[in-house]
Amino acid sequence: RARSVPNIFDLMLLSCCEPTVFAWRWQLLLAAAAAVTSGELANVTDEVTEVGGLLHWIGACDQEEFLDGLYYQKQGQTKSGANFYKAFGLDEYLYCDPSCDGVETGRWIVGPFAPNMNLSQNLTGLGCRGHHAYIKIAPCGKRPPERAIWKENCGRFGNASDWKERWVSLRLVTTTTTTTTAT
Repeated sequence: RARSVPNIFDLMLLSCCEPTVFAWRWQLLLAAAAAVTSGELANVTDEVTEVGGLLHWIGACDQEEFLDGLYYQKQGQTKSGANFYKAFGLDEYLYCDPSCDGVETGRWIVGPFAPNMNLSQNLTGLGCRGHHAYIKIAPCGKRPPERAIWKENCGRFGNASDWKERWVSLRLVTTTTTTTTAT
């Protein structure tokens, strides 16, 4: 029988977060612990295959702390060919806009508005506004950098001075399927 086994170390990162995301992580941790202690994983074969992945965000400032610890799952691709992602439990999106205002170069954006797949630039129709964090990168590539300095809106009033540079990790967390036999 095939069983999906989450990476225990990622599940133990129960830092900070929105109650629904915390509850989701806690349930995964308990399920993984139950599988290990019940002996379900005793006879694991050598065949392990990656079946999907999530991007795990770490590095939000205090004003944007709800972002810290979110898991983003791929939803599709924009017209530029870049992947776009949606956070579990929240309407928060991660995508690359080749030009958010027709002048700026490409940037990966985190914000509450989904990108419009029919547009080739200004994917939310809001220009370069209405998001929580971004990193300028041209061309976009398929996914955002795993570790980089992002600009985050760390203030309360949306002033230009509220945008601060922060180290962000967007680690790819893979889900694997292993084949086990009953003992």
